[in-house]
Amino acid sequence: MSRAALASCGVAVAIVDAQDARWPIAYLNPAFERLFGHREIEVHGQALLSLILHRAESVQDQLLDAVRAPHELRAIHKDGTALDVEIVMGPVHDCAGHLTHWVLTFSDHSELARLREELAATRSRRVA
Repeated sequence: MSRAALASCGVAVAIVDAQDARWPIAYLNPAFERLFGHREIEVHGQALLSLILHRAESVQDQLLDAVRAPHELRAIHKDGTALDVEIVMGPVHDCAGHLTHWVLTFSDHSELARLREELAATRSRRVA
């Protein structure tokens, strides 16, 4: 049931193996596939952050420094298009309390970023 629930969720979700420092992909839901253009069957086991971000190592450290806090980052669609996304992640523990996976959710903020840039440009024209 939980896999079906994740599949029907409208928010992009990725689950990665926390035991491996590369964070290989264990699961991607269809919303993730639509947002980033990568199909789970094609990228299962690959390092998630290297697939969708530049400077993946520094971003991974940033995410780990503030688990459960939203992070706004520039990501990359499979076709090379830049996406402004908000990432929130949370830990998954086994019954013994050991960290096994990370669940990451992605919200597309590209339109919001575009509107912010447009507003900033309008304000700078008024000041000039």
